[in-house]
Amino acid sequence: MKKLGSVVLCSLLVFACGGGSGGGGSGVPGNTLLVDLTASQAADICEYFIGLQEQPERTVDCGGGSSVTVGIDPAEVAGEIADCKADFDEGVIAGCPATVGDAEACFEAFNSLSDAQLCDPEMTLPAACAPLFDERCG
Repeated sequence: MKKLGSVVLCSLLVFACGGGSGGGGSGVPGNTLLVDLTASQAADICEYFIGLQEQPERTVDCGGGSSVTVGIDPAEVAGEIADCKADFDEGVIAGCPATVGDAEACFEAFNSLSDAQLCDPEMTLPAACAPLFDERCG
C-alpha cells in the first residue's frame, strides 16, 4: 500500500473514522503540502485527527454476526497521537501534491459516515480521500 495512504488508512481505521489557505480544524494552513509539514504542524494535525474520533470507542452491530469498532478508548489517545506523529516523522514522499486541506477533508468525510455506511461491505473511502492516494504520494 502507498506510504501516505497507509498513514491515512491506519488513522482512519482507528476511527473505524477544510481546505483553503486559511487553515482548517487543525489550525495548519490548508494549502500546506504534507511533504512540507514541520514537526509542530504534524503534531497539530495528529491531535486534530485523533480528536475527531468518537470517545469512548463503541461496537456497531452490523448484523449477521458482523461488527465494527468505532472510536477510540480515551486511555489510548496519547499513544495514537504519538503513533500518528511517528508516521509523519517517517516522511511523506517528495513530489506528493496532497495538502493539509486534502487530509482534513478526507478525515472529516470519513468521520461523517453513518454506522450503516461503516458496516457496508462495499464501502469505499470517501472521494475526498483520493488526493491522499495519488500515485505520486506513494
